[in-house]
Amino acid sequence: MFGEIIHEVRLRVMELVPTHARCVGGPLKRLSVKKIAAGRQTAYAIAEDGFLYAWGDNSFGQLGINSTIPMSTTPVRVIGIQNITVLSASVCC
Repeated sequence: MFGEIIHEVRLRVMELVPTHARCVGGPLKRLSVKKIAAGRQTAYAIAEDGFLYAWGDNSFGQLGINSTIPMSTTPVRVIGIQNITVLSASVCC
């Protein structure tokens, strides 16, 4: 009809399927990742060697890598954390 506004909404359902991914650089390039967690601008992974690795924003030291670099684009081993089995990250503020 003339003047009628029609709204069409299409919803796409996203399927969550585990996918094997490879790290392109850093120490995780040769290691398998057992678990991964991510926050707003940081990510953490437990590797098969039992160590925790972190990358992303480090402006407040949230990577735990004992460095003042503001950001790491490749995974860096977190100092003093090894043999952990549970991993979680969150978004704050």
